[in-house]
Amino acid sequence: MEIQIRKIKDNDREWIRRFIIKEWSSEKIIGCGKIYYPHKLPGFVAVSDKKYLGLITYAIIKDKCELVSFNALKKEWELGQPCLKKLKKLLREMAVKKYSLLQRMMTLTPYVFIKEGDLQ
Repeated sequence: MEIQIRKIKDNDREWIRRFIIKEWSSEKIIGCGKIYYPHKLPGFVAVSDKKYLGLITYAIIKDKCELVSFNALKKEWELGQPCLKKLKKLLREMAVKKYSLLQRMMTLTPYVFIKEGDLQ
C-alpha cells in the first residue's frame, strides 16, 4: 500500500470535521486556554487509494506551533514519524522555532500540554 502524506485541501475539511466528532465527541478541541476547530486548521492528511489513513492539524501562534490533532486510523500504519517529518520541514521554512503537542488524556477531559521542543 502506497501512502501519500499531503497538505489538507478544502475538500478534506468535512471529512476532518466528521472524523474529529467521531473520535472526540465534538468538532472543537480545547487546549492551553484556546478553542480549536481542527477542520479549519492547516495540516496534513495521509491517504492511500482515495482513503484517509491519518491526520495532523496545527496552529501557529507567533513563532510556536501547537499540534492540535494527530491521529492514525490504525496503529500499525506508523504514520507518526513521516507526518512529523513533513510538518517539521514546513515549520522550518516558516521560521517557526518551537512546537508543543496537545494530547487528550481521557475521553471527556480537555487536552493538556504534554510536550514541547525546539525544531532542529
